[in-house]
Amino acid sequence: MPAEHLRLPPEPSSVGAARSLLRRALSQWDLDGLEFAASQALTELATNAVIHARTPFEIAILWNGERLRVCVEDHSPRLPARRSYAVDATTGRGLGMVERLCRSWGVETFEDGKRVWFEVAPGDLSEDDAEILPMFSDDLDAFDDVAGHRASPLLRAQNLVGAA
Repeated sequence: MPAEHLRLPPEPSSVGAARSLLRRALSQWDLDGLEFAASQALTELATNAVIHARTPFEIAILWNGERLRVCVEDHSPRLPARRSYAVDATTGRGLGMVERLCRSWGVETFEDGKRVWFEVAPGDLSEDDAEILPMFSDDLDAFDDVAGHRASPLLRAQNLVGAA
């Protein structure tokens, strides 16, 4: 079973590094059609690891011939949770996006942390999703960190606010 792994520090540039690893793996495995959904979902999970877990984390990308499983493991006991925010809030929609883009997702807990995972497979996106969702990829691609990796807009915006 093809697999890729990467251990990353809890730094904003790690989100872009995780996305780069995913894109390389999908290209090598001839799975470019999964790139949009998997990249968006991984961005959310890696961003959560950086912002909320604040521990080193590991990315695992696995292809079993039918579906792609992506895992983000960190050393924080804090579990991801969907929350309700005002319509104009700039946060709180990420797990809903993961739920919409992915076939399934979940959390496995350990004594010293957790693993948050999602799965996508060819043909998972509906025709409506396939037409609407790519509009948002330009927004993500517009944000580059100093290392040349793409970072999520939320993470980038928090860095800019924190620097002010």
